[in-house]
Amino acid sequence: MKSIKGKILAAFSLTISLCIILGAFSIYSSNKSLKHSQNIIEEELPLLIESEKLLYNLSQRTAFARAYILYGDESYKEKFLQYTDDSQNIQEKLLSLSDSEEAKDLIEKSVDWRTMIVERVFTQYEKGNPERAKEILKNEVSPISNDIMEGFKGLASEQEELIQASGETVMASGKSVKVTSIIISIAAVIIGTLLAIVTAQLITAPLLKIRDRMKSVAAGELDHDPLEHKSNDEIGELTASANQMQKNLRDTIEKTLAVSESVSNQSQSLTQSAFEGQQGSKQIATTMYELSEGSESQANRATEMVRMMEDFTGKIEQAHLDGAAVFMSSSEILTLTKEGTILMRSSVQQMKTVDSIVKDAVEQVKGLDSRSQEISQLVQVIKDISNQTNLLALNAAIEAARAGEHGKGFAVVADEVRKLAEEVTHSVGDITEIVGTIQSGSKNVVRSLEDGYSQVDEGTKQITRTGQTFETINHSVDDMSTKIQHITDELNYISTNSKNINLAIEDIAAVSEQSAAGIEQVSASAQQSSSAMDEITRHAGELESSAAQLIEQVQNFRI
Repeated sequence: MKSIKGKILAAFSLTISLCIILGAFSIYSSNKSLKHSQNIIEEELPLLIESEKLLYNLSQRTAFARAYILYGDESYKEKFLQYTDDSQNIQEKLLSLSDSEEAKDLIEKSVDWRTMIVERVFTQYEKGNPERAKEILKNEVSPISNDIMEGFKGLASEQEELIQASGETVMASGKSVKVTSIIISIAAVIIGTLLAIVTAQLITAPLLKIRDRMKSVAAGELDHDPLEHKSNDEIGELTASANQMQKNLRDTIEKTLAVSESVSNQSQSLTQSAFEGQQGSKQIATTMYELSEGSESQANRATEMVRMMEDFTGKIEQAHLDGAAVFMSSSEILTLTKEGTILMRSSVQQMKTVDSIVKDAVEQVKGLDSRSQEISQLVQVIKDISNQTNLLALNAAIEAARAGEHGKGFAVVADEVRKLAEEVTHSVGDITEIVGTIQSGSKNVVRSLEDGYSQVDEGTKQITRTGQTFETINHSVDDMSTKIQHITDELNYISTNSKNINLAIEDIAAVSEQSAAGIEQVSASAQQSSSAMDEITRHAGELESSAAQLIEQVQNFRI
């Protein structure tokens, strides 16, 4: 079973993963560009500079050698020797930076060239053969000098091409980082938005259905079809509980309505029987009055009175049986009402459980909002790295400016690196905006859950009021059961007295001389019976009124 908490965590985990991937890719690409830049600064650019220096040194020594031969000024020779010493340092740096055979051959040729000038050209000139020195310088030394210079130019050109290729690699990497960052950012926005919409819909839609159903149940509408639920999470369990509560409540109301109608019908029958018993009592009183008028007709009418009393006794016994049946029905109503009360208490407890679940979901979404703020801190770290890259690019541009003409190519590369760092900074700003959107979505989800929580709380209050109504019905049915028991006792008492009356009338028929005493006894019994029948009639009316009130309460529910 995948809970609401699991769904929300899965959605935010995916969004966080996309942001982490974007950050990791940006860091990796920045490090890669930095390595290329460091390679240019530390290896390729120094090699180019040293090659250019050696080429410049060689051209200067050639010029000073020619000037010395042409003008004979010793300062030119000293400058030649000074540049020669400088060339040795340059050659050592060049060999330390590059181990190519071409560079070694060029350095060996330059050493031979220097030896040829010092030992042959300068020697011939100092011996007084300036023409021979010029001839050697022109025909032998100059071609070698040109070859060496062309070689160093070629070496410098190769280094420039390598630096340019490295720069193009850095720019291509920067473009790749830009495109990939844009794609991942767009994907993160789309996926984050979709996940927020889907997650909110999965949580709020079922809660709104349950809220509407609880309102319908509170209004007494129990004839709706059960709510559909496909998930097995907390909302699925809540939906199943709501359906079961509606079914149990509808069954209880149907049984209560049936029993109430039965009680109403039987109370009407009891009222009719009591009315008939009351009429019989009045007839007995009339008969007793007639007996007091003349004892002569007493014996003749005693037989008729015996028959009337037998009929009366049968009706009284029937009324007694009806009262017992009504008592049994009221007991059954009382049992069903108590069951309904228990079910309502269970429903109230279930609504409190739902309240706790929704409240916990609100707390979980607030925790995820805190995690998104941690992502914002991570994005800030990426932004700081981008700023450092921008600073390194600025330092590289300064160093390229110091190199003069030899550093122009690297200055272009440094400027591209700086632009790349700025683009990464803009991408980090986009990520920050995305994270802000996600945080806003989280807050909207929190507000939706809090609204659902208020609706569940309202449903809980309505269920509680329904439970209180059931408690009132329970007390009414209990009171009705007590009154029915009292009516049954009265009917039992009347049945016993009716049998005594019947025996008294038979005694009157058998013993006419005791008619006066028997008439008084029958008259007293008749009066007592009339009072009892009045009491039965009153209780029957109260029973019918209670049954009508119960039916009215139950009919508030639409099943």
